[in-house]
Amino acid sequence: MEPSVPNPSTNTERVERASGFVEAMLGREAAYHQHKEAAAYAGITLFAGIAGTAVVSKAWPPEWGTYTTTLAIGAATFLWVVILIFLRFQLTRRRWAALRVAACDRLLAAWLQVQPSDEALVLLPSAPRPPVSFCDKAANCIWGSKAAVRAVDTKESVYPGALVKELIAQEERGTNALKHERLILLTGWVFYIVLIVTALVRLHPDVAV
Repeated sequence: MEPSVPNPSTNTERVERASGFVEAMLGREAAYHQHKEAAAYAGITLFAGIAGTAVVSKAWPPEWGTYTTTLAIGAATFLWVVILIFLRFQLTRRRWAALRVAACDRLLAAWLQVQPSDEALVLLPSAPRPPVSFCDKAANCIWGSKAAVRAVDTKESVYPGALVKELIAQEERGTNALKHERLILLTGWVFYIVLIVTALVRLHPDVAV
């Protein structure tokens, strides 16, 4: 009986399957990224519209008696906090998707040059990482923290080693999504401050500079 001969196409088939999976993942995350970006734009546009209307209107702030100043600041803060929570979720998920899109793109480009080895396509063992620190989470809520968003959960062994390593490397590199995210948040903070300042100036013109 002749010894079995390894099938030379086996590795090629694995590479094709892996490439197909990464391509599908790239397309899926790209669509998700666009959806979250559109939602974030809608949120900041809504807040900007409300704040802008209030600033140019003589009806802001409304007359609430003795507590007009406190209630005006409270109303503006409540509105901004609600919008900020919405923006934070949309922008965080958008950045997560951007990291995964960039990682998949780089990995596919690398595989065009060099075919991945069998070891690269083996599932990477589970290796939980330390949780995101409280400071990073807090900074992310207000301004955006690079370390607060992770592209892959290493607690579960579900992805090929090459993909996991590229996702983690992309976390370190980051993407321009964070810069754009901060620009959106800065716009919101500016409108919030303008809303507060306008109310204070109109309510206390005698102390306005």
